[in-house]
Amino acid sequence: MSRAKPYRSKPTRDFMIYYDIALQSRYYLVQENGPTKLTLEASNRKKYKISVGSEISCSCGGGRTEHCVHTIYSLMKIFRIREGDPLIWQLSFTDSELEKILESRERQVLRNRTGYQEWSAQYNNVED
Repeated sequence: MSRAKPYRSKPTRDFMIYYDIALQSRYYLVQENGPTKLTLEASNRKKYKISVGSEISCSCGGGRTEHCVHTIYSLMKIFRIREGDPLIWQLSFTDSELEKILESRERQVLRNRTGYQEWSAQYNNVED
């Protein structure tokens, strides 16, 4: 499938402003509605629904012409797109890009789960 919005070879000025804010922000993942739809909650209890796919969107209005803090945060922290990866400043993904992002996230989830299970087993085997 082709890209719904034009490929951006570099981040825009506005993207970088929102990116810097996202680095300093804290949201909580409160719901996942499938692999590409999620809900983040801010410390003020406000919730934001984010969708990542052929187009990226946020209930705050982000993603139409530029990312918002919430879409950037979700791409960085939930989907684990690394700093400097051109995918992070795209406003839409091709099917192959989305597949790559989802596979990477699944590997991270499995690593976290395995690490927790190892920690839990080790913790539970410690004698008092």
